Amino acid sequence: MLAVSASREDISALCQALLDGCSATGYCSVRMTLPKVSRAVSSFPVGAAEIAKRLGVRPQTVHAWRHRKRMPEPHWTVSGQPAWDWAEVESWAKRTGRLREHDIHADMLELEGAGWKGDLEAMRRGRAVSR
Repeated sequence: MLAVSASREDISALCQALLDGCSATGYCSVRMTLPKVSRAVSSFPVGAAEIAKRLGVRPQTVHAWRHRKRMPEPHWTVSGQPAWDWAEVESWAKRTGRLREHDIHADMLELEGAGWKGDLEAMRRGRAVSR
């Protein structure tokens, strides 16, 4: 097996030469495999229902934001429905306060204020685990 690293033009010329040689001899045992090209996913399409679920609102709210031009425009249409790039929507939602990072300490304080009788400090100390 021979691995070749070359430009597209060089590979094209090599393929043509191999094909010419095969047709001249009537016999060809050349097997070529092209390398798989992978690239990082730079966008992730989401619909109104998924945006609503991630932001904790109803899908109708997402559509209202769209019609009032309060959110980014959709990039695609999938099965007749608008689809957005999640990275763009997430950035917009964080900027506008519609998506907040979950704060476990705030949840614990809320439990404590609601009459929960647990020891908040003991929970915080017990949460730290050395690895």
